[in-house]
Amino acid sequence: MQIECLREIILERVSLLQGAIGRNLSLPILNNVLIKVEDGRIKLSTTNLEIGMTAWVGGKIEESGEITVPVKILSNILNNVSSEKIVLKSDGNKLTIKGDNSKIVLKGMEGKDFPIIPSIKEGFELKLPAEKVKKAISKTIFSVSVNETRPELTGIFIDIEDKNVNFVGTDSVRLSKFSIELNKSPGDPKSVIVPAKTMSEVLKGIGGYTGDILCKISENQILFNFNNITIISRIIEGKYPPYNQVIPNNFKTKITINNKEFTKALKMAGIFATNRASEIIIKQKDNGKIEISSSAQDLGENSSLINADIQGDDIETLTFNFRYLSEGVFVIDDEEIRFSVSGSESPVIIDSEKNDKFLYLMCSI
Repeated sequence: MQIECLREIILERVSLLQGAIGRNLSLPILNNVLIKVEDGRIKLSTTNLEIGMTAWVGGKIEESGEITVPVKILSNILNNVSSEKIVLKSDGNKLTIKGDNSKIVLKGMEGKDFPIIPSIKEGFELKLPAEKVKKAISKTIFSVSVNETRPELTGIFIDIEDKNVNFVGTDSVRLSKFSIELNKSPGDPKSVIVPAKTMSEVLKGIGGYTGDILCKISENQILFNFNNITIISRIIEGKYPPYNQVIPNNFKTKITINNKEFTKALKMAGIFATNRASEIIIKQKDNGKIEISSSAQDLGENSSLINADIQGDDIETLTFNFRYLSEGVFVIDDEEIRFSVSGSESPVIIDSEKNDKFLYLMCSI
């Protein structure tokens, strides 16, 4: 194999593909990236046997062939080569990387020994705008559980129903949901649980891409194809909780507040929320204001008053965990945010009146 390509482009792809590897002592080849000439293009692939990633790179092809080399070392080399263009040439299990003033010989393994990354030829297909998928993942992935005792909660639930594709994340303590509206129904309802790791790699891969993402779903795998990148992953088995049943429909009180003012007060309160529960306390005050406060025995205390539009019953004291509250609030980018309260023992919904595509649900502690 001998190819010539732009260093910056291949470096970008190699850096992205590191997301599908893990330190594997029993199968060292899984720490490698496969570089292969296929269909007149340069193909780069990595896999950890649960996620497979492939990226295509354009370049000048002098000779076909394939080789695998350690992906992290290759990334470090490409980061330190100063040439705009580089030449990659394989000879047996060695890869020579030539720049304008440099020559590196990297030991690898033969490409024929690299695991075959599966593909989905037939299955449920759906096209989604990349910008909306990026929002959907970033606004739900932080709610996913990291506790492996309930595997079904360690992924983002993609629930396709009628003209909506709902992305849902929950750890059983809080829940976030983002909906993408379709122009037409894709057919029968479909739902899958996709590992958070996979969705994180999709999010990284999207970057500034603004086209469509093709999703293919089979019985036990899901595939994302976009911008000359393919990511294929296993699907988490198990039954996802009936999330719609825990989202209240009726509320006693709705509080609308300026997002910037509340965010600033919340960050200040976070400085003092160092006790075991990291408590943030919200109270209703006179003259249409609410108070955000926190305290720590070894630091002190603080409180901030901000204006609020309070509709409905007066609220009782609401106490939230700082991290859970801030993670939900900080992903809302509208000018105002809204708290919908049913009672002190019922979940509180945090969203925006102007944007009904996202909601965040958590309980007062």
